[in-house]
Amino acid sequence: MSFKQRIIDEAKRELGYVVESIAQTPSLIDPLQEVLDDYKIPASRYDKEVAELTILVNEKVRELQVLTGLITGGTCGTTNGDGDPVGIAVQYDVVNGGRNDSEDITFTGDNPYGISVYGENTAMTTGTNPTTIVTANLGIGVTTRIGAGTTFLAQESDSSDDDGDACSNGSGTYSAQRTALLNEIAARRATRDAFMNKTVNSLKNEMKSKYTQRHSHVWGRQKAIERKAELENLISIAEDSDNASYFT
Repeated sequence: MSFKQRIIDEAKRELGYVVESIAQTPSLIDPLQEVLDDYKIPASRYDKEVAELTILVNEKVRELQVLTGLITGGTCGTTNGDGDPVGIAVQYDVVNGGRNDSEDITFTGDNPYGISVYGENTAMTTGTNPTTIVTANLGIGVTTRIGAGTTFLAQESDSSDDDGDACSNGSGTYSAQRTALLNEIAARRATRDAFMNKTVNSLKNEMKSKYTQRHSHVWGRQKAIERKAELENLISIAEDSDNASYFT
């Protein structure tokens, strides 16, 4: 047997394995896709609950923002020695789906955990007042997490203003109301976060694993397609009569 024939035979032998590998890929991907589709149903429902709990958080954030307007609208706002307002930054919460490139079934890049396809996050709620749910985005992502929307400074309140009048309204002192609202916001966030981590993030952890497995097959199929083209080109070169002198 000539070296030319050995080259052709070896290329055809490998080509057979490559073609078979490509043909088998759907049988590996389809069961994973079915499981992912199943997971997404309860994940979407859990995300909706997280979004609704976040709306309750943001309702209290809005109350605090209105109260802050009363504090800063007069001369009740606490300032430091330089005249700067004293307080803490408070945000409207946003429910985000943390993304991976592996969620895209057409992605054939090397890193399934990258964020080149969708970016780092996709919002499932608005981070504004009023907060609304982006229904079409529920269930997406490999994790559900909370991001920051609109932010404002919740300034502390003095007990009385510059005229000596009490910094208060019919609901009590501004300072006490501010403290109560901050505590309510913290409590509602804790309730939401506990629910989120126990439910949807348990599901999405499994989804991330399945997305990664699916990507390995998609990536492998792409590499096999590329290898098939290389082998076919090699066979074509070796069998081309114009190249006979190189293989004699």
